[in-house]
Amino acid sequence: MYDPFAQAGLLVLLHLARYTELETVRYLPTDGMCASFKECIASTIARKQACVQQHLMAVRSQAAPEMLVSSNLASLHWQELFRVENEVFQRFLQLAQQQHTEQARAELLEHGLCYPYAMITRHAHQYGDTVRPVRLYTLLLRTMREFSTPLTFQAWALHHLAFAYQANGQREEAISALAEALQLRRSASPQGPHIPLPDSTDLFHYRIASATLHALHSSPLILDVRSALEYHNGHIPNALHLPLEQLYKQTNTLSPERLIVTYSNILQQGTSRGEQAAAFLRKQGFVAWTLADGYPGWKANGFPVIEPYA
Repeated sequence: MYDPFAQAGLLVLLHLARYTELETVRYLPTDGMCASFKECIASTIARKQACVQQHLMAVRSQAAPEMLVSSNLASLHWQELFRVENEVFQRFLQLAQQQHTEQARAELLEHGLCYPYAMITRHAHQYGDTVRPVRLYTLLLRTMREFSTPLTFQAWALHHLAFAYQANGQREEAISALAEALQLRRSASPQGPHIPLPDSTDLFHYRIASATLHALHSSPLILDVRSALEYHNGHIPNALHLPLEQLYKQTNTLSPERLIVTYSNILQQGTSRGEQAAAFLRKQGFVAWTLADGYPGWKANGFPVIEPYA
């Protein structure tokens, strides 16, 4: 059913994402970073073109445009790249104007909004700008609310705003944004669009400090993925014990409506069992973070623990 308000919101958000993406070029500090971000713009162009091609191929009377390869686009000069980007964006907008179902609009927003914003935020984080992501996601969220964008997308924006707050040292704001994101996810229709969250390599590292987790009280599901012996020797109160090898087979016992915080005895960040567990859960559609300093850090902070001889 055609909804002019939803359609207007879709077009506004697509234009906002494109403007933000092109504006980002002005903020790139080095030639190396420019080259890196050019690859991201090329990837976004190819992604939009693939979306257009997929839809046009479904309509037999329309010939699909030539598929674009991001690696070829990244080798173009900026002026030529922007010319191609403009052509593809106009096709993408035409497609958006023809789509009147919630599912179709969700697909367009995923390719034309979520993906570009993830790329923009990642690069801002790489060159040390922690303020701009907060501003970008704050404006995006305000625009989404004005046009009553589906709750799933608002929760997605809040989720990333929480990460932006955390990276900018605004712990209380991060907690508030995260709590609101979880509430929206619970309120969203089960039949609504499912927006996969990016893996840790695409944005931040999905790590949460012990102090932040402690401030969240009982809201998250705390998941201990260590061995039975390690769990017996000491664990966080109310933590669910599910060793990593068992987790891979028992995700059906977990609620997708709750934030999950995994932890282990972190020895080397990036390869710990807690981070492996959280990365796996995110790929399954869960909202999962890792306790940054693991059980040793939690205990060292003086937070409650359960030990056999305590």
